[in-house]
Amino acid sequence: MAKDSDNPTEQPAFDFDTNDELSSAPPARPMQHKEDPSRSTAGKRPARQPRKPSVGQASPAPNDGSDVDRQLLVTIPQASKILCLSRTTLYELMWRGELPPIHIGRSVRFAVTQLETFVSDRIVDKS
Repeated sequence: MAKDSDNPTEQPAFDFDTNDELSSAPPARPMQHKEDPSRSTAGKRPARQPRKPSVGQASPAPNDGSDVDRQLLVTIPQASKILCLSRTTLYELMWRGELPPIHIGRSVRFAVTQLETFVSDRIVDKS
């Protein structure tokens, strides 16, 4: 019989089962098949329904246009969207003192009424 080194085309045999703990490859997962949409939906759970408030919990108030559910403070991105200004312009207005923010801890907010006043003060009546 000839040695392995005599035959250059023959590859050495490796035993992969002995080095399982050294392998970094994840274990193989079984293939998942997409479901056929024409199949029946029998046995599937129905869509989740919204929960009803239990005793002691307040139910959400209907949106009747009252000021009760109106947001009092807004963030910088919300304020820039309300005013249709860029964030940079909003910061410049803050630094100039034209639109002073409200600080609550590290949070920076603007009062919605303050934004409305800011806009109404700049409306020029040309009549």
